[in-house]
Amino acid sequence: MTELRPNAGETPTDGVDFAVDGAVATIRINRPRAANALSADVRERLLACVERLEAMPRVRAVILTGAGEKVFAAGSDIREMLPMTASQSVALSESIQRLASRLAALPQPVVCAVNGWCLGGGLELALACDIRIAADHARFGLPEARIGIMTGGGGLPRLVRIAGGGAARAMALTGDVIDARRAYELGLVWLVCERSRLLDEARALAGRIASLSPVALAQIKRTMAVVENADLASGIRAEAQACAVCFTSDDKAEGMQAFLEKRQPDFRGDRRDAQR
Repeated sequence: MTELRPNAGETPTDGVDFAVDGAVATIRINRPRAANALSADVRERLLACVERLEAMPRVRAVILTGAGEKVFAAGSDIREMLPMTASQSVALSESIQRLASRLAALPQPVVCAVNGWCLGGGLELALACDIRIAADHARFGLPEARIGIMTGGGGLPRLVRIAGGGAARAMALTGDVIDARRAYELGLVWLVCERSRLLDEARALAGRIASLSPVALAQIKRTMAVVENADLASGIRAEAQACAVCFTSDDKAEGMQAFLEKRQPDFRGDRRDAQR
C-alpha cells in the first residue's frame, strides 16, 4: 500500500494523512497526542481530502480511520470550544455538518474503521460514513451533556436513522459509552474484529466494494439518501429511477455479459451516467 503521509507542512503526529492504493483511498486522522480531536484545522484538512476524492473517479472506495489503537476521534477540541459564544457554536456546528454532508455525499462508498474511542463529533463523523467496522476494544458515545452541551453536527438525526430513536435517546440523555458488541447489536457497526485485524478487514471490505460497478454504487448511495428522508412511495420511485440510470451504463452490459460468460466483470464506470 502507498505509505500514508501527512499533508504538506504537517508533522507526523499532527494532521490528516491521505493515500491511494489502486482503487482504494485511505484517510487517517493523525493527532494521537490530542486523542485525534477534530480541531478546526483537522476538519479543514479532512474536507480537503473529501474534495480531492470528489475529483478522483479512479478511487472507488474510501477508508476513514484514526492513528494509533486508542482513539478514532474524540470529537471537537474542548480547548477551542470553551470560550465559544452561542453564535460561534452555530459556526462550529455548520463546519461539522458541512464536512459530514460532503463525506456522506461522496459517490464512493466510505468504510469507517473505528480503531478505539469514538465520541461526540468523532461519532458524528463515523455516522456519515456508509459502513462502520470496529476493533473489539472500540467504544462509542455522545457524552456532550456531561460538559453542558449537546450534539450539533448531525449526530442525533443520523443516529436515529441508523440505530433507532430509543438507542439515540439513551446514548444522548445518559452520555453513557457503549462497547463494540453493543454497537453491533444496535446496527451501528457492521463488523467487529480483533484490533490487529481492523485495517486488514477494512481493506478487504473496501477492495470488495471497489470491484463492483461505480455507477451502481453511486446510485445506491443516492437512493439511500432519499429513502432515509422520504415516505415509502417516494423512496420506491427514487429506487426505480436510480435503477433505470444503471441500465443506461456500460457497467450494466459488462456486468451481465460477464455473468453469462462466467468471468469477473471489468467495470469501468460511466461518470456521465452516474451523475444523472
